Amino acid sequence: MLLRVWKLTMPNQIRLTNGTLLTIADRPFKEGGEGGLFRILSPTTYQQQVVKLYHADKRTPDRERKLTYLIANPPNALAINGHQSVIWPSQIAHQNNQFAGFTMPLATGEIVEYLCHRKLPPKLGVEWQRFSFQSPDALKLRLNICLNIAIALQQVHSLGRYVLVDLKPDNMLVQSKTLVHVIDIDSIQIRQNGQLLFPASASTPDYTPPEGHHGLDLIKIGTTDVWDRFGLAVIFYRLLFGLHPFVGTCHPPFDTCNGLVDMIREGLFPHSPAMVRHFRVVSDWHHGFAKLPKIVQSLFIQCFDTGHKDPVQRPTAEDWCRVLAPNPKIELNRVLPSASAKLPDFTLSTGLTPQSTSWPVFPQVSYLNSEEPNVLFRAVYSLFGKPAKEIARDKLIAQQQKVKKLEEEIQASETTRQRIESNFGEGQSRILADEVNDKSALQNRFNDQLKTADNQAINLYKEEIGRFENAQQALGTQLVAVKAIIDSFNTTKILPINSAYKIKQIPLQDQLNQLTELENNELRVVSQTVARQISTIEERFNELIREQETLIEQNLGIDNQQQFRQLFKKRHIIANQTQEIFGRNPTLAVACLK
Repeated sequence: MLLRVWKLTMPNQIRLTNGTLLTIADRPFKEGGEGGLFRILSPTTYQQQVVKLYHADKRTPDRERKLTYLIANPPNALAINGHQSVIWPSQIAHQNNQFAGFTMPLATGEIVEYLCHRKLPPKLGVEWQRFSFQSPDALKLRLNICLNIAIALQQVHSLGRYVLVDLKPDNMLVQSKTLVHVIDIDSIQIRQNGQLLFPASASTPDYTPPEGHHGLDLIKIGTTDVWDRFGLAVIFYRLLFGLHPFVGTCHPPFDTCNGLVDMIREGLFPHSPAMVRHFRVVSDWHHGFAKLPKIVQSLFIQCFDTGHKDPVQRPTAEDWCRVLAPNPKIELNRVLPSASAKLPDFTLSTGLTPQSTSWPVFPQVSYLNSEEPNVLFRAVYSLFGKPAKEIARDKLIAQQQKVKKLEEEIQASETTRQRIESNFGEGQSRILADEVNDKSALQNRFNDQLKTADNQAINLYKEEIGRFENAQQALGTQLVAVKAIIDSFNTTKILPINSAYKIKQIPLQDQLNQLTELENNELRVVSQTVARQISTIEERFNELIREQETLIEQNLGIDNQQQFRQLFKKRHIIANQTQEIFGRNPTLAVACLK
């Protein structure tokens, strides 16, 4: 029904942004969830390209803007001998003056997924049998596929703005000559100057790194090429061993990890030095890991072990290129200074909380009126003295004054304590803030210095590569010169000698043939002579046997004839002894034989 809908609703002509009118097939030769791929019938100059037309609900302005950006900013993905390893969008396609899709180079081959299992699917032809794991050349061929995939991905990452995100074997085609195509580029993530312009539209859990299983929001935050580095290593492992790198059964506490997502989240790679002790059952297919070159093993461990907690440490596509190249320029087993230098994790001070003293609770006191007595009472008191009541009152007032003074002192102490606590808190806050700022400043300076050191290391490395390339180029020039000398020597010396040898070889070969024929004739004559002599000897021997039997019959008694004849037939008596025997008394001859 879907094909019928395409045929009825899709006009078979589209127009490109450059104005070219294309005639396409009525039906797609391949379909997916977003749209279909159509062959271009005319003009003939476009027959090595195809058109991807989106379904109506997928033809959004945002998708058109994204494709426009991709077309304007292609990676350095040069075609080699007509082969395009990265199938990049070429032009926007329109139908009825509306955005409909885009054109791209035609990709051929089988999906890489077919080679990621222990057995090849029956649909693959005879030319693919050399990729079977039972074939002696399988590992070499599969490593070459890995190299070509790494080259393609390095081209995509070279601009520093693209991340495929949904990197998986289903999005790659491979030919029997190990050439690859990376397809479905239009779902790529685009970031420029640190800003996420277009997020990726999909990802596959089996190729998603741990951070993707810990809640990283691809739509809002996005990711970097470290995401692709993980998926790339997973694809390589499946290509080389026919199973996912995180397959296995573990002891507690990881025995509850029931699927690949759980294993990836926990970093349970069977060849990880830190995780190997947790595995209870490891498939025999993992054992082929030990047969890989050590440098290739180290890249897998660097990705799945070191890169589990520090994604930046995962090998880049360029790292894989250098290691997998048939004749690597420089063996890449180096790490930048930032990988080995780590700033200690300084622990910040913990603020102190003053312990307040429990102040006594004073009872509520009602003080007496402390007004002095009037003049009359003072005069009476001066003449007659103060009564006991007044004396007690004076003492009470004096005591009240002491209590008031004590209360004032306590209040002053409390005010002082509060002021000290306040000053302590402000001072402590400043100290703690200074610690945070100092640590941040130290971290920034350390990072800047590491970045500078990394840049210096990269520059030195590039300089080393440049020198090596120059030396290699000079060596290549010398080899060309040596080859020219060898060719000249071959032309002037070796070829004339070969020609002269061939001229002389003809009569020599004729003589050799004649001698061979003579030898064969002589051998035939000798063989015939020997055969005749053997025949004569056999006849003479048979005559002797008959003669001996006659003599036996004539000279031996009837009782002894049969026994003597049996002995004679068993060759216990040979022909040249008969005369000696028969010259004796026959009875004694038989006795000797016994």
